[in-house]
Amino acid sequence: MEKREVPDDSKRANAVTAEAGQYAMLNGVLYHFYQPRSKGVPVEQRTVKQVALPQVLRSDVLKSFHDCHAGGGHLGITKTHAAIREKYYFPGMYQVIHDYVTTCDQCQRMKTIRRKLPPPLTSMPISDVFDRWHMDILGPLPKTEDGYQYVLLVVDSFS
Repeated sequence: MEKREVPDDSKRANAVTAEAGQYAMLNGVLYHFYQPRSKGVPVEQRTVKQVALPQVLRSDVLKSFHDCHAGGGHLGITKTHAAIREKYYFPGMYQVIHDYVTTCDQCQRMKTIRRKLPPPLTSMPISDVFDRWHMDILGPLPKTEDGYQYVLLVVDSFS
């Protein structure tokens, strides 16, 4: 960005020029401009200026936002990503945060599974003939001469 040079490879040059509109150098710091979706708010008012974070500082930012108890301490993937996204940007940020949070030892020990697990499927024991019945009503069917239109279906599970 400072030298205004593009790579010699045309494919990479096209990618760099396409993304160049999202970045700006201000006082020697590279910023990324992010525009979250929101209805009715003009683009200029919803633009978030994020510091483009170099590789060497990413682990420090992850530790300070996820592990620090002053900032909430061990929040989940979504909240940690939202907090970091308000100030910083780097490519593949969501996946890096996802991997960091899901491999956090303290989170794995403390957080419980919130979704209900389905009960295990087991077959019911059948002991003897006529011990368990399955019943169903079929219909409505075309009426018979006597006016019946339903059939009671009864099956013994053993026989």
